[in-house]
Amino acid sequence: MFTPARQAARKFISDEEVKDGQVPEILRGALPQSYSLSDILNNLTKDSTSKKADVLENLLILHLCLEDASKLRREPRDEEHVQKLLKWISQSILPDESIIPQSDIPSDNESTTIAQAILTTKRAASQGFECLSLLDSLLPSPPPKADPETLLPAIAFVSSRDSWVTSAIIRTAQKHLSHYNSQVTSREFIVNFLLQNFIRPLFSKSRPSTITSTGRKAIPSSEPPKRFDAAAETRDKPWKYRKPYAVTVLEWTVQNASEGIISQNWNLFIPPLLTLIDDPSTSVRLRGLNILSTFLPKFPSPILAQTGLAPVFEDAIHPTLLFLPSLTPVEESVQLLPAAYVALNALCDARFAEKNDKERIKFLDQVIRRGVLPGYQYASEHPAIVHILVKELASTTGKLGIHSVKHLKDILPILSAILEDPFTAAALLRTSIKTLEATILNAWPRISEPVHRMTILKSLVLCWNNVTKSEVSEDVTAALTKVANLFVKVVEKNDEAGIKGDMAKLVQADPRLEKLFGL
Repeated sequence: MFTPARQAARKFISDEEVKDGQVPEILRGALPQSYSLSDILNNLTKDSTSKKADVLENLLILHLCLEDASKLRREPRDEEHVQKLLKWISQSILPDESIIPQSDIPSDNESTTIAQAILTTKRAASQGFECLSLLDSLLPSPPPKADPETLLPAIAFVSSRDSWVTSAIIRTAQKHLSHYNSQVTSREFIVNFLLQNFIRPLFSKSRPSTITSTGRKAIPSSEPPKRFDAAAETRDKPWKYRKPYAVTVLEWTVQNASEGIISQNWNLFIPPLLTLIDDPSTSVRLRGLNILSTFLPKFPSPILAQTGLAPVFEDAIHPTLLFLPSLTPVEESVQLLPAAYVALNALCDARFAEKNDKERIKFLDQVIRRGVLPGYQYASEHPAIVHILVKELASTTGKLGIHSVKHLKDILPILSAILEDPFTAAALLRTSIKTLEATILNAWPRISEPVHRMTILKSLVLCWNNVTKSEVSEDVTAALTKVANLFVKVVEKNDEAGIKGDMAKLVQADPRLEKLFGL
C-alpha cells in the first residue's frame, strides 16, 4: 500500500535532503488516495526493523499521512490505534548502541559510521516528534493519561549535552512533555517507572563496591581490586553501551524530582550517581558530577548523616581532583576540575549546617590539601589548570574564614609566583588578585607577620611594575590598587610604624609606587 511512498522516502534519505521536521514535497504524490490509522499501523509498524534508516523511512511516510487530514479516514477504534502508534514511535526513535564508539580511540571508518548514525538518529527524532505532535491532536482534550513508555523518548531528547539532539528537537521534546506535566512530575512516574523500572536494572551490575545494592554504605572489603575486563565492562554497563540516553533520563529525573521524592527514595538515586562518578570516561564522569551537584541540595542533611554516605561521596569525588596533565589531557582536566569542586562545595553545604563545625573545617582543609595544593604542584606549568585552582582557593578560603590562616604558608607562594611573573595572562592575573584579596580578608590576623607581610609586599610591587610596563586593562590596575590599600590597612592595625616605613623606602626608590599604595 505504501510501497511507492517508501521508495520515494528512501531516495530522499540517501540524497541527504531530509531536514529537521521537514518532508519533501514530492513524497506527497506517492501517498495512497485514502488510508486509515489501522492501515498505517499494519503497513508501517508490523514488519519494521530496528535499523534507524528503516525507521526514518516509516516516520517520513507517517508524518505525511498525518499531515494530510483530507486523506485520513476516521474509524471507531482510532484512539486505540493512536496509542499504539505513539508507543511504536517512542520505541523507534530512541538512540541506540550504533552511536557509541566501541573503542577509546575509534578508527576513521568507525568515526564516520558513528557520525552517520547520529545524523540518522537526529532525523528520525525530528520526524518522530512531529508525528507525536500530530497524533496528540487526534486525542481528546485534555489528553488521557499516557503510557509511560511513550514519554521516555521526550526525556531522552531534552539535554543539549547530548550529540543526538538539535535545538529544534529539544523544543519539540519539551513541548510534548508539557502536555503531560502533572503525570511526568508525579511520584508514580518518577519513582515507579523511571527509577525502579528503567534506571535501576540498567545500573544494577555496575555499582561501585563502596555501596550496597540498596544504596547504603558498604562494609570495607579486603579483597584486591578487580582486574579490568573489557567484555564485562560492555556487558555490565548497558546504560553506557546499549542505552546511552539512560544518563540523560537520570539527569532529568534528578532535576525534576522534588525534595520529598528524594528524601523517601534516596536509595534509588545513590547507586547510579556513584556509578557515573566512578566511570573512567571523562564525559560520563563529568555528567555524573554535574548531576550530583543538582542532587545534593535536595538531599536532606539528617539522612546524609544517618546513612554514612557523606564520606562515600567525598571519597568518590576527590580522585577527580587529580585528573591532571599529562596523564589527563588538558582539555579534559579543565572540564572535570571545576565540576568536581562544585560537587564538593555542594556536599559541604548539604552536610554541614554550622560554619564553625570542626568537621566542616576539616572537610574544607582537605579540599585544599588533597586538591588544590597537589594540583598546583603537578600542573603549575598549565595556566588553564592554575586558573581553576586559584579560583577555587578564593572560594575555599572564603568558606574557611579565619581558619584559613593555617594555609597561608602554602597559599602565598602560589599567588606570589603568579603575580611576580611578567608573562602571566591578564585573566589569571585578575583571578589571582581576587584570591589575594580573599586571603587578606579572611586570614588578616596573620598577614602582618614579617614573613607574610614581606611576601605580599614584594608580590604587589613586582606585579605593579609588570602591569605598568605592559598593556593591561585598567580593571587589573584598579584591582591591584584596591588589594594593596586593603593590605596596608590590615597591617596598620598591628604594625603601623613598620608598614609605613617599608612603604616610604619603596616609594623613595620608585616614585611610581605612590599610586599603588594611594599615597
